[in-house]
Amino acid sequence: MLVHRLDRKNEMDTSLAADAADARMVARMRLVLSVSALLAIFIDPAGLRGIGSFTWLLFFGYILHSFAVYLYTQFDAPFSQSKLVHWLDVFWYALIVLFTDGIHSFFFLFFFFAILTSSFRWGFDEGARVTLVSVALFAACGVGSTTEQDLPRLLLRATFLLAFGYMSIHWGGSKVELKQRLALLRDVSRVSNPRFGV
Repeated sequence: MLVHRLDRKNEMDTSLAADAADARMVARMRLVLSVSALLAIFIDPAGLRGIGSFTWLLFFGYILHSFAVYLYTQFDAPFSQSKLVHWLDVFWYALIVLFTDGIHSFFFLFFFFAILTSSFRWGFDEGARVTLVSVALFAACGVGSTTEQDLPRLLLRATFLLAFGYMSIHWGGSKVELKQRLALLRDVSRVSNPRFGV
């Protein structure tokens, strides 16, 4: 019985360590993504219309947010492994797209980061919610400023976001489901039968 408890505790520790390692890797990639976005507009500000002081402040804010999440993961704070993190990412990406040329902004690709992290971490349902909200926010960024000539671009990018998002959440959901099945098989194989003794 004591051996079973020790095995169970070791499995839980291993699972938590793997989750923490995943959270640290995602936080590092988020930080790299935020710095690369700032470098992109620093190197080529003419590539985007409407870059003002608020836009620079927005990018620096996202870098600070990414750095704060990275620090939380280093100290294994509960916030770093919550669902709120990828929802904050979606909010930041919507602001970035809105203030960097709307539907013409190439920063709409950042939504894929939130879709991937949510689906591979939390499964199909959470990934589907993030995908639908990302598409809705992207479309909302273009509603006020979209002309008739911009409509095909809006539809194409929104469809691309939806299609790629669906593929990602399908694979992410499969991964989470397989992990749950493996955990169940591990638990079932350890249940002792009282007829045969320990």
